[in-house]
Amino acid sequence: MHHRHPRGGWPGTFEDVAAALDALPDLDGGAVDPARVALIGHSAGGQLALWAAALSRTVRPAAAVSLAGVCDLGLAARLGLSNGAVAELLGGGPTERPEVYRRADPMALLPLGVPQLIVHGSADRHVPPELSRRYAEAAGPEALLLELPGADHFDVIDPATPAWARTARELARLLPPPDATPA
Repeated sequence: MHHRHPRGGWPGTFEDVAAALDALPDLDGGAVDPARVALIGHSAGGQLALWAAALSRTVRPAAAVSLAGVCDLGLAARLGLSNGAVAELLGGGPTERPEVYRRADPMALLPLGVPQLIVHGSADRHVPPELSRRYAEAAGPEALLLELPGADHFDVIDPATPAWARTARELARLLPPPDATPA
């Protein structure tokens, strides 16, 4: 596959995520149950999971999960998180590239039309929990905010932590039960 932006950025990173979602029905000879697809991402990937959930594509995910995600790109850019990573990804700040932010920022795409689990540790020093709080409030009943006391930016992706166990339980509630019909 030819990448228009081999180093990522807008729109290349986003086009790659959309292409991956479109490829799901053909994986493993069609063995993927589209009704049980959840999009999950950590940090910048949390934003991409939410963004992809908003797409009208071949696969409509059953849920989207943001783990310590950058759910509010406009605020993240204004805060200069990760040495200006959002402005670098999108080619400028919200005032220079308002149309790109309208198309890329999950806050601007609400409602997404799928259930969302927004997970954030209260002790996260990389992405402020405020981004997830603001997003969940704006998303309303579509989103469940799971703020984990004492968890940091990486606890939410470590399978050995209570934070991950709690996230897995909440995700299981969002997904329909597996089809019991034999293949």
